[in-house]
Amino acid sequence: MRLALFGGTFDPPHRGHIAIATAAANAFGLDKVLFAPTGQQPLKMGSAATPFPDRLAMVELACEGDPLFAASTIDAPRSDGKPNYTVETLAALREQWPVATLYNLVGAVGWVALCMGAGMLFGNVPMVKDHFSLVTIGIVLVSLLPVAVEFLRHRS
Repeated sequence: MRLALFGGTFDPPHRGHIAIATAAANAFGLDKVLFAPTGQQPLKMGSAATPFPDRLAMVELACEGDPLFAASTIDAPRSDGKPNYTVETLAALREQWPVATLYNLVGAVGWVALCMGAGMLFGNVPMVKDHFSLVTIGIVLVSLLPVAVEFLRHRS
């Protein structure tokens, strides 16, 4: 099973999200792409987002019609109110899918944050937690340009 986590605020989900997921699924032979609205996005702390249940409903509608896509609550708001971190979400997916090959679809800003670490890019806001562990849990796919997907496809 080749399973991709596609997390984000999804406020709202749009055709670009679907295009990214479709391109990744086609390029890497993914069996399932989980669209997981983030409960508390560390990259957008303090910003007003549409309530989680509404964003989840929008994601469910966006995923309709494609059996490769599914809405997921794996990254729902935490009971303690703290931000959701991708590394923790991927660890939870690893527990649920112990033999799956995990992929993580991220946008360009998220990728830069992962590479540089929270303090270097966004000041002292703790937006990236244990970012080096991500590469040991799953394969990271970055949405930069359509050319990048084609390049990565030939390297995998």
